[in-house]
Amino acid sequence: MKWEGLTEEQPGGKEASEYVKNLLKGKKVLLEYDVQKYDRYGRTLAYVYLEDSTFLNAHLLDYP
Repeated sequence: MKWEGLTEEQPGGKEASEYVKNLLKGKKVLLEYDVQKYDRYGRTLAYVYLEDSTFLNAHLLDYP
C-alpha cells in the first residue's frame, strides 16, 4: 500500500491487499458505518461483514 506523502510502499502492503481482494472476490458484504463515515484523508471508515457473518475487521487482526 502506498499513501500520498510516502515515497515507498509499506512492507506487506501488496500481500495484504491481495489477500483481502481474494477473500472478498465474488462475495457480498455489509458495510456498517460509525458516526464518522470518512477519515480526514477521505478514506471510508466502516465495519465489514461477510455473507456468512464473519466480521472482516476482526478476521484480519487474527491473520498470521
